[in-house]
Amino acid sequence: MYNLYDKAGAISDVQRFLLLLSQNNANLPHLSVDGIFNEETVTAVKEFQRQNSLPITGKVEKETFDLLYLLYTEALKEYYTDYDTLDSTVFPLKIGDSGSDVAVLNTYIRELAKYYLDLESVWGDFFSTATEKSVSDLQGYFREKQTGTVTKKFFARLKNEVNERQKF
Repeated sequence: MYNLYDKAGAISDVQRFLLLLSQNNANLPHLSVDGIFNEETVTAVKEFQRQNSLPITGKVEKETFDLLYLLYTEALKEYYTDYDTLDSTVFPLKIGDSGSDVAVLNTYIRELAKYYLDLESVWGDFFSTATEKSVSDLQGYFREKQTGTVTKKFFARLKNEVNERQKF
C-alpha cells in the first residue's frame, strides 16, 4: 500500500480519513493533516478506536486502518451526491458560501488534487480563497473561463471527472 519510506504519506492518509469522519461526528476530534503522527493524531485515533470497540492503543494497526478506511470510503460516497438533487438556488457557488454543497465541492477538489498536483487540498464546508483558487485552476485545466465560481454545470463536470478517475 505505501512505500516503506513513505510514512508521512501514510500518516497524512490516516489524518485525512479521521478529518472527514470528524465532520459528521462531533465526538471525534478535528485534526491537522500534516503527515506527523503527533499527540493530536494519537488522541483522534484513540477516540476512533473507543467509538468502534477496538483496542485503544493510539496506534494504527491493520484492524484500525481497515475499519477507518472502510468508514472513510462510506462517508466519501455520501459526499458524491447526484448534482441533479442539489438545490439550484445555491449556484453559482462563490467565495464566502458555506454548506453541504461546498463540502462536496471541496471533497471533489481534494480528490482531483491527487491528479493535478498544484491544486491545494481544501477542507470543510466553507468556500475559502483557497477553494476559489483551486476552482479557477481547474477551470483553466478544462479550458473554461477562470471565474473562480462554480456553476451547476461546472459542479457536474467536477463530479464526472472524479467518477471517471475512480474507475481506474
